[in-house]
Amino acid sequence: MKRFTHTAWLAGLALMMTTSVQAQDAAAVQENAAEAEVAATSGEEWVQFSNNDRTIYLIDLKSFKPVGDAITARVARVPTQGDASNLTHRVDEYEIKCRGNQARMMVEIEFDDKGIEVERYPEAGAEFETLLPTSLPAYFKNMPCEGARPNGAAADSVQAFIARGRQ
Repeated sequence: MKRFTHTAWLAGLALMMTTSVQAQDAAAVQENAAEAEVAATSGEEWVQFSNNDRTIYLIDLKSFKPVGDAITARVARVPTQGDASNLTHRVDEYEIKCRGNQARMMVEIEFDDKGIEVERYPEAGAEFETLLPTSLPAYFKNMPCEGARPNGAAADSVQAFIARGRQ
């Protein structure tokens, strides 16, 4: 009888542990799924790095990816004027050779006032050019190449940056 009681008690304990672990696993799966969903929706991190009287320049800090001996970087050009509902902007994708101090534009994408892509201008034959100190890539090269980060609040899209008042 004592043996049966211990066996039944151990079986009950094992069942409770399994149920508890399964509940924890289910909770972990739900939590991981929620984190994956957030990660999927926040695949961009646009931060302003420069501006002039007509244009605000943003860089997507999550766009840096190695391609051979270069690194890709996406830069957006947003007009300084316009209401928050006018989502007109351009996004340029560059490849930067950090050691060679060279860059080339791979594609320019134009977006209309609704934020919809209207034209794509690929630069299939673009050659790497030495960066001049006043060129646009010279202003952002230290971010993909050296890990520098501009000050300012990040936006999860160019449209979000515009919608919050272009700041």
